[in-house]
Amino acid sequence: MSVLSTLLTFFTVFEGVFGGHGECDDSLGWQPEPQCGEINGFPAISGKMVSVDDEYLFHVFGWSYECFNESECDHIYYNSSIFRYDIDDNVWSLLNPLPSNAINGLPNGRVFLGATKFDENNDCNKHNNVCPSNSIVIYGGVDYDVTFTDVTVYNDFWFYSIDDNTWTLIEPNMTNGISPGYRIGAQIVSVGDCIYLFGGTNAFFQPQNDFYKYCFDTNEWSLINAINDGPPGRYIFIMLYDEDNDEIIVTTGSRSPGGTQWGDLWKYNVDNNEWSEIDNGTLVPRTHNAGAYDKNGNVIIAFGDINDDETECKVDLAAAGQSPTDETFVYSLNENAWIQQRNFGLISPRLKRVAFAQTDEKLYVLGGFNFVCPASQLNGSPIFNRQLYSLDIETVDLQ
Repeated sequence: MSVLSTLLTFFTVFEGVFGGHGECDDSLGWQPEPQCGEINGFPAISGKMVSVDDEYLFHVFGWSYECFNESECDHIYYNSSIFRYDIDDNVWSLLNPLPSNAINGLPNGRVFLGATKFDENNDCNKHNNVCPSNSIVIYGGVDYDVTFTDVTVYNDFWFYSIDDNTWTLIEPNMTNGISPGYRIGAQIVSVGDCIYLFGGTNAFFQPQNDFYKYCFDTNEWSLINAINDGPPGRYIFIMLYDEDNDEIIVTTGSRSPGGTQWGDLWKYNVDNNEWSEIDNGTLVPRTHNAGAYDKNGNVIIAFGDINDDETECKVDLAAAGQSPTDETFVYSLNENAWIQQRNFGLISPRLKRVAFAQTDEKLYVLGGFNFVCPASQLNGSPIFNRQLYSLDIETVDLQ
């Protein structure tokens, strides 16, 4: 039996736990989305998901399986494919991108990368003809084996053309010597004709809090020196761009594998080049979670992993214990407080290492896993999520 066939058989065992095909209703909270087509909810761990024109979800990279027992398995199948979900038709399609040129080829599969949708093309790059209109841009990431002895950290920069179904390597002009370099768990967002990158760890797993901007008209990275100090260094966190308010949102994450987790909330005003700490850690710190915002700038976070010595499962091959949460919070700007959403829908799974994307109306979450821990709290088992869930952003309680 092939590795892929074995995995599919394994995941089918858990389909009854987290579902394969969802039936949506009009109740509040999280809802399972119907899924048909080529992916059929195939598990996606630590990849990225991007929404396009409120019509499609694109899932990029990630694992199919994360191992916690080196004598039995490894981190099997780093996914280098792209899957597209038609929101109206509820159909997944497997895309097999081609290289835009034979020399640079295709990016390797990986996890903990940065990814964002890029729409602008006002100043087509005159230096190397990189014109990524209607594209998905990625940066960095890592792949490693179950023993963490074979590790590859990436510093490459690519865009995927949605129209052409091709990958193109972006090769910035390095005359100024500025680049984010190797990054794990850094996050990127698109603002106008530029890509903003914050945080992550370097190749030595040291947390970074530097802030960069790449603009396609100059084909150069520049280091952003804000007028005040920004968030502490972190990786695998939430970073969003609120276009209506021209602000970049940063929240949650952790310093490094197994390190201090964060529950703070920051906003960066692009026009003023200024950071503001909106909340100083009243939220229980967490990482590996999902995030969104509404039209008024209120911030929503869901799921993730929290450090909880009383409930987390200790795993020999993980830097930290496993303690996924089913919580959903919204930060209300009117109340200046995080508000936990209670009795939130018929289904609210415990998940960490999810992929997520936001449309105008909904926050979508795919993949990740729960973790079943025995009474001894030692070496439990992951339960992989095959279901795509959605949350109607307008249903959150702001008081």
